[in-house]
Amino acid sequence: MKNSVLFCSAMISLISMASPEEEVFVCQNDHYRLVVRETAVVTYRVATLSFSDRNLSLKCQGEIDPKTQNLSFMCEEDRAGDGRYLAGVVLSSEKGNAQIVHEQMYPLPPRVLANLECSRQH
Repeated sequence: MKNSVLFCSAMISLISMASPEEEVFVCQNDHYRLVVRETAVVTYRVATLSFSDRNLSLKCQGEIDPKTQNLSFMCEEDRAGDGRYLAGVVLSSEKGNAQIVHEQMYPLPPRVLANLECSRQH
């Protein structure tokens, strides 16, 4: 029992030392809120899109622009099928912007729902 308590205590200490403050960007307007959180992989983020009492999980794949060092992400609702919500996100050091769209049935293009301003949360 004593060894397991020591092990758990050591693991908690390691986790807290290994995970510095998480980088979070919040993009919002009066109707939509997109929270983008960093992961251990620089070009992968997770996001939550909230609107009208709904909270959707999104997975974000991205790339770094070598000229500007901005991060660009395409976030997709974490489910299969048509009618997914998508977000295109561009982040700089402190600010960014996002466009929220809703897929429609092929061949219709996605419908733009909102353009959001983003800021880093400290």
